[in-house]
Parts: sequence; C-alpha cells; structure tokens
Amino acid sequence: MSRWRASFTHLLICVVVALTVLSIMLFAWFPPPYFSAQGGKDLFYLIISIDIVLGPLITLIIYKHGKKGLKFDLAVIALLQLSALAYGIYSISKARPVYMVYSVDRFELINARDIDPAHLKQAKFEEFKSLPVTGPQLIAAQLPDDVQESNQIIFSIMEGGPDISALPKYYVPYNSQKQNLIKHLKPLSRIKASARQANIDVNEIIKLAGIKEDKLGYLPIDTAKEDLTAIVSRDSGEIVEIIAVDPWV
Repeated sequence: MSRWRASFTHLLICVVVALTVLSIMLFAWFPPPYFSAQGGKDLFYLIISIDIVLGPLITLIIYKHGKKGLKFDLAVIALLQLSALAYGIYSISKARPVYMVYSVDRFELINARDIDPAHLKQAKFEEFKSLPVTGPQLIAAQLPDDVQESNQIIFSIMEGGPDISALPKYYVPYNSQKQNLIKHLKPLSRIKASARQANIDVNEIIKLAGIKEDKLGYLPIDTAKEDLTAIVSRDSGEIVEIIAVDPWV
C-alpha cells in the first residue's frame, strides 16, 4: 500500500468518526438552534482539526511500506487520536445544554458543566436529580418565599456564585410558572428590526404559527455565545419558535 492510499484510508475512517460525533451533537446534545449559540461549532471544529487533519497528515508523512516499526508508529498515532477524541467528546458532553430555565424575565440555557453534581441531590423534584441525556429540557426556577434565603442567593450571585438557574434546589416544572412568564412577555414589535438584520421575517413566523401578533410575545434566552429569542404564546405560555435574533437590541 502506498503512503497516499494509507493516508486516504485513514482519512475515510476519521470522516466516519467525525460524522458520527456530529450526528450525536446535532440530534441529541445540541439540537438547532443551540449548536452555534452554545459553541458547539467551535468544539466540533477542534475535533475536526485533530481527528481529520492531523492524523491522516502524520500517516502520510511517516508511512512507508515495509518500514521497520511501522505498526508501532501507526498504533501510537491511533492511540493519540483516540485520546484526543475521547477528551473532545468529554468536553462536548460538559458543554451540552441540559436545561432551558425560565427565571423572572428571561430564559437561561444551562450547560452540564454549570451544575455542581452536589447540587443535584438538593433538587426537590425527582426528575431534576439527574441531568437529562438529551436536551435542553424546558423547566423553570422559582425563588424561595423566605426573604432571608432569597437575599442569600442574591448576595451569593454578586460574589460570583451560581445563579438560581443553575441550582436544582429551586427547579420547578415549567407549567407551574407559565402565568408568571406570560406577564413578562415583551411585544414582538421590539425585535422586528433586529430580526430583519438577521434575515429573519417575524411576520412570516407569525403567519406560520396561525396566531395573531397581539397573542404572541418574546423573552430573551441567555446562552454561552449567541443569545437567542423565544417567541411565546400569550394564551398558553408555550414556546412557538426560537430564533437566532439578539433580544437585547
């Protein structure tokens, strides 16, 4: 086998692996539009650079049919690639969004790494004591009625501690907070200009939803990289559409 054929074979294997990882990211861990918003694209590019580019390139350089110690060299390359791939997948699993948490006047997209495993045990609801495998799951966070406890959370946040959206102790089912959410919805007219800049037609979304504009509103979605906007029904409190539009403009 020539070095070019060996490198090409190596490349094909790497492409299959990369496509498998991408499928897991897109269909399980980072469903659109969270792929870009949570930095999934950057993480995938990192895997691509290591798995698809460096591996086959090194094979092309060192491969020589009949070379003494060739099997050992190829085994070392494979081991290094597998180690890098394992670390990449681990990093991606920690960066994956697990919850979209409604809190007061916005949603916050929470990654797996944002939640301390010790805090999971404090969750009041059984379903929040472990992280979902696929996500993000739509839930809400509710401040405690006790004023002193609420103040402690605020002071902790000011000192760099986790926000309520990353504390499972305060997680509640989304349905229980829908009425409060509806009160905080903002009119769609505020985001139409920024939506046009992003080549998104809000009027078309309204038309496809089959709901009158005055029966819809929006809330910001805080994410790791690119903030999103959730269009929500004022009647049901259900999310109609999530769009890649800056909600703060």
